[in-house]
Amino acid sequence: MSQRKRQDQDVCALILGGGLNGYSVARELHENGVENIVLFAGRRDFVFHSNIYTTVRIVPPEIGVLHQAIKLLHDDYNFIVTYPISDVYVESLYTLHRTIDDFCYIGFNPSTIHDLFSKSQQYTFCKEHNIPHPKTKNLIDYMLSRERDLTYPLLVKPDVWDQNTRDKKTFKTLVLNTEEDLEAQNERLSELMRQGINLLITEIVPGDDDTIYGYVAYRSKTGKILSEWIWRKLSQYPEGYGVFSTISNQGPDRVRELGREVFEKMNLHGINEIEFKYDARDDQFKYIETNFRSPMLIRLGRLTGVDVCYTQYLDATGVTPKKQVQIQDKNIHYVHFQSELLNLIARPGYITKFWRNIFSSDETYFSLFNPHDIMPMIYSIIELFQAAFQKMKPKKP
Repeated sequence: MSQRKRQDQDVCALILGGGLNGYSVARELHENGVENIVLFAGRRDFVFHSNIYTTVRIVPPEIGVLHQAIKLLHDDYNFIVTYPISDVYVESLYTLHRTIDDFCYIGFNPSTIHDLFSKSQQYTFCKEHNIPHPKTKNLIDYMLSRERDLTYPLLVKPDVWDQNTRDKKTFKTLVLNTEEDLEAQNERLSELMRQGINLLITEIVPGDDDTIYGYVAYRSKTGKILSEWIWRKLSQYPEGYGVFSTISNQGPDRVRELGREVFEKMNLHGINEIEFKYDARDDQFKYIETNFRSPMLIRLGRLTGVDVCYTQYLDATGVTPKKQVQIQDKNIHYVHFQSELLNLIARPGYITKFWRNIFSSDETYFSLFNPHDIMPMIYSIIELFQAAFQKMKPKKP
């Protein structure tokens, strides 16, 4: 693929997936002057009402459908820079990359991502490279073993969050506090494994939501980290294992150092997010997972002076990006208000944390508030009330 500077009218940014993830990527690109922004999403949601996109289409991640849609898009643009924001689109792009990479920039490294896409392979990699991580085993091996040497509480989760796990309505996380809990869930877990869902069981690193940290970066295909920033989670919904409610830009340099180390050792390309949890027992940050895509909280980078998504666009089109350094002399909070509101409703006594998250920072930003593009926020509020109404409706006997 040629790295000559490409003309803007010949290029489009293709965002694969809607919701807050896709909208945040589009917003960063738009604010940096990218003119052609195309959205392919599996279903229609509030972002379809945005004025940012050049084109919006319902294109599910099924390989044949996605391939045909990308080829049709190529009729309008000579070159396409892709931004998958969900694992299912990443998997589809991996399958398609050899057939489209002449005219598509696929950010990830296809020679490494396939082996590392499963969490079991990630933890095996960490063990081989002395990266601290929670002790983890395949659930089937653990259940058949006479020596169950993991320490409760334990977390059960799918090895890969793909279309198969979604189709079978598999849980994302299941907490087990005792051996009796495991026995009580035996039938349910066994049935999922019989259906071909590989499950992992892992020790839980103790600590509240605010002991979770992350590193987001863009690494070029020549192996240079061109853009990076860190975050700290202050709260999430549901508590313990869920979507962020509020994050900040405050974190120790050790998170940045560990993030770079993982990027280098895994030989990651493109935009990736590495998540860690601080373990006070041994004063270490434990590796939790890698997301091989732009994360839901990607906008905090833009708000703190680092444009990871735009950096990829520039690098993909043959333009050298400027060096950016994350603002950390201000305490900046980024709030997903929908999750904060759900926390306020569901968690007694949460008002203190709610107040801290919104009012204790130097600057606070809300995820969907955009005075230049107000409709996505309005429609997201409508969706929230519709979902709440559906939950309150009495079930038919």
